[in-house]
Amino acid sequence: MSEKLEKLHETLATLREQLQQTEEIAGPLKSSLTDMIDHIEEEVNAAEKPPAVAELPPRSSVNDRLSEAVLEFEESHPAVAKTLHKLIDALAQIGI
Repeated sequence: MSEKLEKLHETLATLREQLQQTEEIAGPLKSSLTDMIDHIEEEVNAAEKPPAVAELPPRSSVNDRLSEAVLEFEESHPAVAKTLHKLIDALAQIGI
């Protein structure tokens, strides 16, 4: 696994951990973020396959959803927002 992908996996794990430890984030918002993490992991796994096999959705949909989440958490949960920023950067580095 490349260093960039390893960093991305680490960032996703950190975000999952932060969501589990933050009790103030609950209900639909927590579920939505968990679903987004699952979706990103699926995309990353697809990106690790040869290009002919990988069929990725448009980059903008993932980036848009992550950017919206950053705005949602910037004031209330800055650590989560910072991790989301790292995730956006890591995805950009691998072309997602």
